[in-house]
Amino acid sequence: MRHQLTLTAHHPAFDAETQRLGQRRYDQFVRTAGELAARKARPKANAAPSNNEENEP
Repeated sequence: MRHQLTLTAHHPAFDAETQRLGQRRYDQFVRTAGELAARKARPKANAAPSNNEENEP
């Protein structure tokens, strides 16, 4: 509880430049996370088939 109250207590308001920087960093994070998720969702071309794929007719 002390940790949370320390982090959120009495921070000054952000100026416009700080808000823009935060937004750019957030946008980059979301873009990178999306790219990583898309890579993991795609099967690799040289990957061995899973057990489920081997058992299908």
